[in-house]
Amino acid sequence: MLTDFQKYRWSIIKVHLQNILKIRYSDFPFVNFLLFVTTGINLGLILLFPLNPQPTGLRVDYGALILIAGLLLNVIIHSTNRFNKNRAQVTSALISSRQLSTVIILIITSLLSVCLVHRTLSIEKIITEQQRSLWHIPPAWNVICHPLLFINALIIFGYFIIILQLLNQTTRTNPQILTHSSERLPVSIDYSYFRIWSFSLLTLIMFMYIEFFWGAGYFWAGNHGLFIVLLLKFLIFFSLSVWFYHRIPHLVEEQLLRLSYGFILPFQVVAMVLTVLTSNH
Repeated sequence: MLTDFQKYRWSIIKVHLQNILKIRYSDFPFVNFLLFVTTGINLGLILLFPLNPQPTGLRVDYGALILIAGLLLNVIIHSTNRFNKNRAQVTSALISSRQLSTVIILIITSLLSVCLVHRTLSIEKIITEQQRSLWHIPPAWNVICHPLLFINALIIFGYFIIILQLLNQTTRTNPQILTHSSERLPVSIDYSYFRIWSFSLLTLIMFMYIEFFWGAGYFWAGNHGLFIVLLLKFLIFFSLSVWFYHRIPHLVEEQLLRLSYGFILPFQVVAMVLTVLTSNH
């Protein structure tokens, strides 16, 4: 038989065990776990991109669709920063994160424009198409070989700056609050996970931009030369991003939504329709 003291001590231990094992939707381990998994997915998606003129990435016929699904997953994870069994609260969280959702939607639309021009959803084939020469001199990178792709290259670059502003604004003001969201992160969340996830998302978009619009390594032979070319492109892209980041004003939510859905998205849709119509003749 247990003594009263032993019963009391066991009851205390039992309460502590219940608190440790009890998983609530707002606890930070679950949120951090999702951010950690999404970070791994973002870095894994980079394997879809060939790094040289002889494609060596994962050969997937629908790699562009996988990339789009990965970008949408980031939107969902970012939007549902507060998890609850109540669907109404999840819907509220989705609405509160519409700025990042808008930016990702415009980037996906630009990605679809690239696939439409090249008539393929294979990332490998898109990169291969860029190996051709333009006027027998420079490589036919998408940024210079087609007007629609050139405009979409500018759009993605601009929205990359906006994403950089949104994520940097989140991490600099208050690590407990998403400044572009009305939802509050769990109090006990380790905010380093959010920074790592932000870095992985930015890295993925950088890879997508450079591979789709600036082409893979072209002039150099050998893996070392290709790596140097890719590194130089990253440095140029990063330098331009930082330069424009400090000079482009931060858009408020109303301005961003009006610009995106009132002008850029309709333009992209019309341009894609015209591309389809003209390519059929």
